[in-house]
Amino acid sequence: MRRFITSLSEQQIRHGYSLLALMEHLDRELETSGFNTWLMERRSA
Repeated sequence: MRRFITSLSEQQIRHGYSLLALMEHLDRELETSGFNTWLMERRSA
């Protein structure tokens, strides 16, 4: 497998961290709302 080395700009790195923070926030919201539990119950039914 070939590896590609990419030079990221400071702005791209900031956007990446912002996206990670957003995903973590959404994950917490889904967990506290009970959505994850509901979804797992639906999948196992």
